Amino acid sequence: MNGILLRLRLLVVTLAFGQLVSCSGMSAPNKSLYALDAGRPIISAEAVPAREESSGPGGVSPDQVLQVRRVNIAPPFGGSSLVYRTRGGRYVKDYYNEWVAPPEELLSTELVDWLSTSGPFKTAVDGRSAAPHRFALETSVTSLYGDFQDPAKPKLVLDARVYLLDDVGGNRHIAYQNRYAIALPLDRASADQLVLGAGRAYRQLLETITRDLSAHRETVVAADAR
Repeated sequence: MNGILLRLRLLVVTLAFGQLVSCSGMSAPNKSLYALDAGRPIISAEAVPAREESSGPGGVSPDQVLQVRRVNIAPPFGGSSLVYRTRGGRYVKDYYNEWVAPPEELLSTELVDWLSTSGPFKTAVDGRSAAPHRFALETSVTSLYGDFQDPAKPKLVLDARVYLLDDVGGNRHIAYQNRYAIALPLDRASADQLVLGAGRAYRQLLETITRDLSAHRETVVAADAR
């Protein structure tokens, strides 16, 4: 009986302390949430590749549609917490500094928006779209972290693999693939600098993917025209 009374008293004290914290405005350390911003593409008349005319009144041929599938991020970089690589090569998750949404969603949204504006295809649609398409883009991010092993020389590391799938005639195959490795210096080893660096690195990745897909697209268009 005495044990039960003791536990009840502890529970009352805990609840009372919780009310005191709530009323006094005290709280656990607040988390900082960050969004990814790669900016908008710069489009020049010379950079816009030639595109085929639509086949059918008001329609877009599946050959001109790119389905952009959800970006996959390898562990341990796919969680909400920012990730640092510290001395000795140890990876650390920062639970007080997080992405405002799952990074896969942030990267996927930026990728679709970018390719919709500046991509070599007439239309780029989200991977959940049911729009008929011939091409699909798969992106796998294998590294996304702040490398703080040397605090005097911090950098942002972003590695990715890209696969362009071609479903011509129902014969699906990998039409193009490439690996991209990006490392950009940061002003200091901090969460806000990591986020700014991630935006710059992702912009560089988007620009390179767009350029590479444009070159491949021109080859495909020329081959189909024969």
